Amino acid sequence: MKSRNKQQSIKIDPKTNKNPNYYYIHARVWIDKGDKSFLGRGRIDLLELIDRFGSISEAARAMKMSYRHAWELVDSMNQQAPQPLVKKTTGGKGGGGTQLTPIGKTILTLYKDAHEKIDTLLLQLEKKLNTEFQKLKE
Repeated sequence: MKSRNKQQSIKIDPKTNKNPNYYYIHARVWIDKGDKSFLGRGRIDLLELIDRFGSISEAARAMKMSYRHAWELVDSMNQQAPQPLVKKTTGGKGGGGTQLTPIGKTILTLYKDAHEKIDTLLLQLEKKLNTEFQKLKE
């Protein structure tokens, strides 16, 4: 019979920073409009960087993506949304730029909230799964 008082050492893989004996649950969240991709992690990252830098080209550079591809993603999101998520500004001292519209900022917040709630649920399920599997080993 195993002693429950004996402390078991948990081994963490230094390459992955994960316990190789623990079961992890993962999920990806994205939003489609009809049969077209509307928002996912990559597009959310792009929106966040546009918001931070005020520039599609800076955001694209930070993501190691061409300006053309970044602009195509922004254009696709703007075309699919009821109102544009991103708008370009022209002129001025800085030569213009790009910024998120109020609905663009709202979408970012909603996506982050949804992802946080899903992550919380996945952690709960992960704990239950590992508890059940641990019971089978005892």
